Amino acid sequence: MQVDVHRGRLNIAGRIREIVAVLDKSSGNVVAGKKKPRIVKPAVIARVVVELEREVPLEGGARVVLRCDGETVAAGLLE
Repeated sequence: MQVDVHRGRLNIAGRIREIVAVLDKSSGNVVAGKKKPRIVKPAVIARVVVELEREVPLEGGARVVLRCDGETVAAGLLE
C-alpha cells in the first residue's frame, strides 16, 4: 500500500512493505495466531514495516502519521 509518512514538517512517500503482527492493546505482546496478518481492522494495533523512497533522519520513539489519498490510515511510534 502506498502511503505518505508525516513527521512534523517532514512528508515523504513510502509504502507498507509488510504487516508483521497484530499486538494486544494493553500489553503490546503479539496476539496468538496473529503473526503475518493480511489486513488490519480499524482500532487494531499492528507492527508494520514501511519502506521509504529515500533516507531521512528519523529516530526510534518518534511519532509518525501514515496517510493515503489525503486520509489518515495509521499513527504510531518508530522502533
